[in-house]
Amino acid sequence: MKRISSVSKHGGLLCSLGEILHAAAQLVRDSEEDEDVQNYVLQTLTLLPITEAEIQLAQEVLEGNAYILVRGAAFAILVAHQQVNGAASALESLQSDPDFGSSAIRVLQSKQGSNNQ
Repeated sequence: MKRISSVSKHGGLLCSLGEILHAAAQLVRDSEEDEDVQNYVLQTLTLLPITEAEIQLAQEVLEGNAYILVRGAAFAILVAHQQVNGAASALESLQSDPDFGSSAIRVLQSKQGSNNQ
């Protein structure tokens, strides 16, 4: 597992990427957590190397009744990490979604076009 360092306001602290991803999932799944925090956490996951577990988290958010900006950040994870197992099928399942269907179709067509070159 890769190790990255993180310094908290409580002093120096080393956290593994796995620990950070786990904490992020806890924040997103906490129904009492502020929607802005959930949005920022999901946006951060678009920048980190993630696993199939985070793809599943994004899919859960998209299938739920989260605030549209939170759902948008979850969609961005799928787009940013199309190479991760489960992302393409999650995008395919969104093709009929009223909010993200047309974007999912566009992303899948773009990926298909780049694979044919």
